[in-house]
Amino acid sequence: DALWNNMAYWLLGTITNDASKLARYAGFYKAIQSLGAAVSWQLDAKNVAFKTQLIVNWALLDIAAIMMFYLSFRITNSAVGLTESERQMLELPLTDADADTEKKLVIDD
Repeated sequence: DALWNNMAYWLLGTITNDASKLARYAGFYKAIQSLGAAVSWQLDAKNVAFKTQLIVNWALLDIAAIMMFYLSFRITNSAVGLTESERQMLELPLTDADADTEKKLVIDD
């Protein structure tokens, strides 16, 4: 479980640098995780056979693993909006969008 959560949070962190978006993504992830826990409790409360519970759990895990595998290979550079000094620290090239952001920061100061 810890390995799965670590991978999920790593994927969430690679999607964007915006903290408010990351908070929403993490909230959605935790909501889906809680929904899964609620379903598992209901399956047990309804006295569903253990073998059926196992099949449902493995089916959901397989679906989630396929989606996570797909997403992990679709990751692109999410370092848009960083300042030039932050880019130099991460050794990333400066993009046109970042140059515009850097100009706005200089004008605002």
